[in-house]
Amino acid sequence: PSGMLSLGRPIRRVVTGLVFFAATCAAGVVGYRVAGWSAMDALYMVIITIFGVAYGEVNAVDSAALRGFERALQLQPGFVRALDNAALS
Repeated sequence: PSGMLSLGRPIRRVVTGLVFFAATCAAGVVGYRVAGWSAMDALYMVIITIFGVAYGEVNAVDSAALRGFERALQLQPGFVRALDNAALS
């Protein structure tokens, strides 16, 4: 029984990470959709922005607001990692 209890924290951390990842992807898609992109272009852009694949944009990122949105999307994983590290302290 004590072994089962010790799995609770790692499982919670994985679930929390997945929730933040899904929320980041959803927010990213919504942001690009608001900018007028198709759903598939928005999803593609979120994937290459988060994972840094660097295949190139499918549409021009030509406004300061859209460039700022991209930077925020890129920084989000580091922000979540910082929150996680603070929670462990």
